[in-house]
Amino acid sequence: MEKSEAVINQQAKPTDIITALGLIYLALPFFGFFLGWYKSPWGEILAFIAAAGLLFALLKTDYSHADELWSQRQVYFVIIFTAVVWTLFGGAGHFFYANFDWYFRDAVLRDLTLAQGPPGYGFMEQDPVVLRAPIAYFMPAAILGKIIGLEYADAFLWLWTACGTVIFLALLPLPTRLSLRQILGLIIVVFFSGLDVIGMLLTNRELVEPGQHLEWWGWLFQYSSNTTQLFWVPNHALPAWIAIAMFYRHWRDPSFAYYVPLTCAVLPLWSPFAAIGMAPFYLLWFITQFRQVKWHPLTWLPAILILVATLPYLALSIHALPASLNMNSSGVGFSFYISLYLAFVIFEFILIWLLVYENADRALWFLTGVILLVLPLLRFGPGNDIVMRGSIPALMMLCIFTLLTVGSYRKMPAKRKILLGGLLLVGSVNPMQEFIRAINNDSWSPRLDKNLYQVANKNLPLHYTATLPPNGLGLFMLEPDNLLGE
Repeated sequence: MEKSEAVINQQAKPTDIITALGLIYLALPFFGFFLGWYKSPWGEILAFIAAAGLLFALLKTDYSHADELWSQRQVYFVIIFTAVVWTLFGGAGHFFYANFDWYFRDAVLRDLTLAQGPPGYGFMEQDPVVLRAPIAYFMPAAILGKIIGLEYADAFLWLWTACGTVIFLALLPLPTRLSLRQILGLIIVVFFSGLDVIGMLLTNRELVEPGQHLEWWGWLFQYSSNTTQLFWVPNHALPAWIAIAMFYRHWRDPSFAYYVPLTCAVLPLWSPFAAIGMAPFYLLWFITQFRQVKWHPLTWLPAILILVATLPYLALSIHALPASLNMNSSGVGFSFYISLYLAFVIFEFILIWLLVYENADRALWFLTGVILLVLPLLRFGPGNDIVMRGSIPALMMLCIFTLLTVGSYRKMPAKRKILLGGLLLVGSVNPMQEFIRAINNDSWSPRLDKNLYQVANKNLPLHYTATLPPNGLGLFMLEPDNLLGE
């Protein structure tokens, strides 16, 4: 079999059980969102339509044989074990030290659990202030917390995170039999990163301390390692990882056409940045696989209505967030900006991107490079989130190419093996730092006694809250439950 044929076959698997689990995982939070946030009968109608679209896609899934991955119990035991251990060190569950962003995430989880409907935070110019954030990640844990008790919500959030990580790892192009190659592949995923430590040494010229966060060495932009994403922002990482892994696995198979519209529609409520990062890949699919597109109403109508219901919510007061071209708002000279940009893209992805060319689909390889070259030129959000979070799908595609390259190491020239191995080892310093910080610092219990307004020092954070106009989305959405009067 020619190499190009083998590469295409990797991306032309019929949708199967693990793909169905991925779609269910991404779609499940919407039932809580529609039924708990929208007035009757709008919420019931939206939930019914979403269920119909999900069921229709699942009925088009090939269940005639068990997925190859599950043919050996040892294989999924190793995957589950990896996911459990990996997520234990993250913020969800608070088993180890949780990074400071989790003060806000705990507050969001707490408010979603306690509020009767959309969480509210008083009024601004007579309009109610509502929680406006990508809440899909928190929704299942919040619902279980409502039923069983707030004190269990954080444990449910960890379990939800671990389940998503298992699904993601199972979707990757790993060996389907237990072997050292499979274990090595899982290690590469956990420790995959750019050369942040070299960037930090060059820009700060100081020795790196154990547990030090290295990601912001580029000052204006950041590409996060896989472990950094999981520990700091699983709400952005998990949907992007699952979506891009599903995409690589199936995008050349006709059955994937039943999954694309619904997957596109559910991503924004998980993470608008994950949706933006996935958009170029779906556009490539639409252009190259146009003949496979299924124009069935149950494929597209649920997706369209889900977007109609969620995008106006996510766009509330969006004009208050900063957006620009990065070079126009960086506050540094043009020559310095260009030098920093070139160092950033070289250290963060270009070296590995060039090395994995031989084992990558040419179109996906080129598109991945273009995305990662263009994103640092943009700026959106208080922490330039469009670069940090919009890059997650492309970075994971680069990680997938690396897995495939390592998997064919016997055919690689010795110099290429040494260079790729060296880059992966140096890059692994950054994820190691995240593990060291989680272990060395004291763990702390989730602060479930304060709402988002209190955690933000009684300042409404612009990227978490918005006003809900009563004559717009307020006609369909339930009145926010004012948590400031607790």
